[in-house]
Amino acid sequence: MRMEAPELQYLQTLEQRVKMIRKERQELQSALAGYQGECSFDQCTLNILQNTESLLDDVNLDYQSSRCQIDKLLVSGDVLYIVDVKNYDGHYQYHDGCWYYDGQVLSHNIFEQITRAQDIVARCLSNQRVQMTVKSVLVFVGSDVELDVIDPPGHIEIINFAEACAWLTRLHLSTNVSHNMRWKAALSRFESL
Repeated sequence: MRMEAPELQYLQTLEQRVKMIRKERQELQSALAGYQGECSFDQCTLNILQNTESLLDDVNLDYQSSRCQIDKLLVSGDVLYIVDVKNYDGHYQYHDGCWYYDGQVLSHNIFEQITRAQDIVARCLSNQRVQMTVKSVLVFVGSDVELDVIDPPGHIEIINFAEACAWLTRLHLSTNVSHNMRWKAALSRFESL
């Protein structure tokens, strides 16, 4: 079962104790929406795959002073998928290397975040001599999200919630679950709190 992130717990406690400023309320709403989106995708994953041995949720890795947080790791055969779940609503665009929301440049680049996680996971596995292909999937679970993505990185698959459930079904039907659990042991050596 997925745990609430420490940031979300902190903001919920803060809300109960003090009158929050506008920025803190927005951070709380964003963190809560993110958590709810992750839980929705978790439920879809469990309903379709019905096998938790091939999954890890909310993984924090630290490899040679490089850190990343991953919403979900999913293994099918010899492929390890890094799944980043975004519970966004509204109109998002990506072009010229930048993300935009309603015409405003976002301060973080979602593609850089998942690319960095993919690199760290691949280096952790290589360090432990576990040979697997590492792929990235960006899942938008918001029902009212509109995406205009021009020239995305080729190594990242971008799908919405309905497509994600179909993708999970295809994985479940077309490939075997890896019986090589060395990937979990390899990554556990680099987990941080």
